[in-house]
Amino acid sequence: MVGRALHLVRTFPRQRAVAVVEVRGGVAVLDPRHPLSHEHNRLLVDGVDAEHVVADADDVLGGAGLDHRSVRTEDALLARSLGTLGWTVETLLVMAARPRSDRRAGPASVVHRSAVEPLWRDGWRRAGLAAVDVEALVAREPTNDDVLEVRHVAVLVGGAVVATAQLRSDGATAAVEAVMTHPDHRGRGYADAVLARALELAVADGTNLVVLEAAEQDWPRHWYARRGFAEVGRVWECLRP
Repeated sequence: MVGRALHLVRTFPRQRAVAVVEVRGGVAVLDPRHPLSHEHNRLLVDGVDAEHVVADADDVLGGAGLDHRSVRTEDALLARSLGTLGWTVETLLVMAARPRSDRRAGPASVVHRSAVEPLWRDGWRRAGLAAVDVEALVAREPTNDDVLEVRHVAVLVGGAVVATAQLRSDGATAAVEAVMTHPDHRGRGYADAVLARALELAVADGTNLVVLEAAEQDWPRHWYARRGFAEVGRVWECLRP
């Protein structure tokens, strides 16, 4: 289970990238179509000194005209070292579950991506993102469709999406992303409904492993654990604006 879960996490950014550049300890992924997206433009490295990572980030990301410096690593020591150099470091838990065929999804249904974009925009605005950053996040979504099968499940109230989740699949393993509920509609089981429908789709596809990432310091990790997801690994996202 661990190997399969981490395989999807490791390979997807490389498959999606427009360009992959070798650096010390790994690669840099680049997508000039989405310069504001950290996950589309970053270093993926392990087992290398922080000073080398900083130099390579400046060389490759800076050389591509990018303002940010972003690194994703499974190396805890490297993450700590970047933190001591003033980088912001976030610990993400890679969690996995075997989807069950006896779960029932309730009111959630599959919708087109355009139906969930208003809810995404609202959530990002509430989080304090500028309009240009919000639109950049929306614009990058189709790049996922080029690599994986992506489906959006949602709960609609009065014709508007009030809760959603995204299911990405490579045919063997699936990933749950972007689970969210509008603040005015929380506490009604809608997040459970979209997660259950996503897992139902995974079972129907013949997928027997579903993975997701949850911030170590945020409450959703416990919510996912109560629904059968267990930690199988950790990754660190490091950022120097």
